[in-house]
Amino acid sequence: MEHSSRAANPAADCFYIYPTVSQQSGVVANLHIDPSEMAVARIQASRFSEICKVYAPIYPQLTLHGLADPGAITVSELGAAYASVQTAWEDYLVW
Repeated sequence: MEHSSRAANPAADCFYIYPTVSQQSGVVANLHIDPSEMAVARIQASRFSEICKVYAPIYPQLTLHGLADPGAITVSELGAAYASVQTAWEDYLVW
């Protein structure tokens, strides 16, 4: 694996939402940062750090287990992940 280096004074920010990677047993992941989230950050988001300051908020995404059983996912659970990302975006904008 090639390692990325951080930009010294990046001219831009990158707001990165990582893909569905949680291997937690429930339908919706808690906010614990597990190895799968760390791995995707290293493999994908770190590449952006060469040119921008990366913001990658943790959020209660649907898990891989949840996606394997779509009948178990409620409308509320679908909305929770979206709302969390939207809130993170709004927080970033005022930061």
